[in-house]
Amino acid sequence: MPLKPSAELGDILSFAIGLERTLRGLYASVSQDLPEPEVKQALTQLADDELGHEKLLRSRYASLGAPSPPGEEILFSLFQKGRDTVRWATSPLEAIKIALALEIRGEEFYASWAEKAPNPDAKDLLNFLASEEVRHAAILKDQYRSLANEEPTIPPTDSQIIPWPDI
Repeated sequence: MPLKPSAELGDILSFAIGLERTLRGLYASVSQDLPEPEVKQALTQLADDELGHEKLLRSRYASLGAPSPPGEEILFSLFQKGRDTVRWATSPLEAIKIALALEIRGEEFYASWAEKAPNPDAKDLLNFLASEEVRHAAILKDQYRSLANEEPTIPPTDSQIIPWPDI
């Protein structure tokens, strides 16, 4: 899914909605597989955060004059396939590492597009989301450490998990 530097704000928001929706589902599903209440609570909170981000992005998208992003369900089905692969093919620790990599990549995505944002409101929104990804990455690192008693190694993000646009 290449987004050109001249991508419309709607394209960026559409991708971001799919990303937030996917991460919400990943956190919710992984948290169900964990017996540790503190880690479960942290991942549940991250899922709630992602839902808030998705609502914020949807509101912003609607303000552009369109009720829903074009092709959203197709994009989400790609994300969902990757998310389900992560959930069923990995341990909770591996899923947390993958989620950490996705949060780091998400921060890069939002920060890059904030630099190219067409207006100050869009720039503020994208910078806010970039800062949230940094905060989420810190939470995931803490949760990984509490489960594994070691620092996580961060895997590269795979286009099979998230079809990353060119930034």
